[in-house]
Amino acid sequence: MREINCLNLTDIIQYLYNNKLEPIEDFDTLIKRSNALAGFEKCERIYIGSYFCAQYFLNVPHKIIEEIKLYCHTQKIKVTLVIPIFSERNLEKAKQKIQECIHELKEVLDEITINDYGMLNYVTSHCNLKYNLGRLFMKDYRDLRYPEYFNTILHPKTFNSYFYKIIEKYHINTIEFDPTHKAVNLAAFIPNKATASLKTCPQMEVAMHRPYCYVTVGQICEFGSIHKEIEKKFRPNEVCQGECNDNIFFYEFNDGHKWLRVGRAVYFDNRECEVQGVSQVRNIYFPVDLVVRK
Repeated sequence: MREINCLNLTDIIQYLYNNKLEPIEDFDTLIKRSNALAGFEKCERIYIGSYFCAQYFLNVPHKIIEEIKLYCHTQKIKVTLVIPIFSERNLEKAKQKIQECIHELKEVLDEITINDYGMLNYVTSHCNLKYNLGRLFMKDYRDLRYPEYFNTILHPKTFNSYFYKIIEKYHINTIEFDPTHKAVNLAAFIPNKATASLKTCPQMEVAMHRPYCYVTVGQICEFGSIHKEIEKKFRPNEVCQGECNDNIFFYEFNDGHKWLRVGRAVYFDNRECEVQGVSQVRNIYFPVDLVVRK
C-alpha cells in the first residue's frame, strides 16, 4: 500500500510555539521534530486551521501563516486548509478569514478540508481548489471502552447513495477517517453501483488520522471558561483568549485507557489501526506528543 505522509498542525500549532517547557523556535525545527515523531522521512503535505473550533480558526496569527507559506514554498510541500463548523454569529468573519488564508497561501495551498454541508456549499461556490470531506462528516460510533465493538473491523456506514451524490456534486478529492476500530475496511469506497464518472475519478483518495481518534467535541470550551465569572462560564462558541494554546490535558480513568483533550475535542490513542481494502492512503499525523508525552 502506498502511503502519503502528512502532518496535521490544526488546533495545536500555536501551542507548539507557545509551550514554555519545550519551546520550538522556528517552523523548520517544528516540522523536523514532527516528522521524526511520526516516523516520516519527510512529509508531503501540512494541514493547518481547525477541525473543531471556530475561534481557533479565526485567530490563527498572520505570522504563522507567513512562516508556513515560506517554508512550504521552499520545501515544495503542499498545504491543506481545514475549516471547522461556524455559528451564525461568526459566519461573515469566517468567510473573510477563509478568503484571506487562500490569498496569503496561494503559492502552496491546493485544497480545503470542510466539515459541514453548509460550508461545503459555500466553499465550492467561491473557491477554485480541491475539496475534502473532513472527519466530522464520518458518523461511525467510536468508543474504546467497549472491546467487543472496538476489536472489530469497521465497514463505514457513510458509504451510501446519498454520500456518493455529494462526492460527485462537489467533486470531492479526499475523504478523511479516524482510527475508530482495530481495523477499518475501505474496500466499499467505490462500490459497483457507483456511476462511471465516480469510478474513474483519478484524484479520489482516502485519509486516516493518526495516532489519535477523536471521540467527541462540544460547543462549550472548558479552557475558555476557566477565568470567567460563574454566570459567564460555559457558553457555546464564546469569544476566548486562546487559553487552549497553553493547556493540553491527558486523562487517566479507571477504564485503563488514556484520553487526550485538545481545545474542545477529546481523543483516544489508537496506533495499531489497520487500513484495509485500498491501495493508497494518506496518513494525517497529529504530532501533539511533541510536548505532552514524556
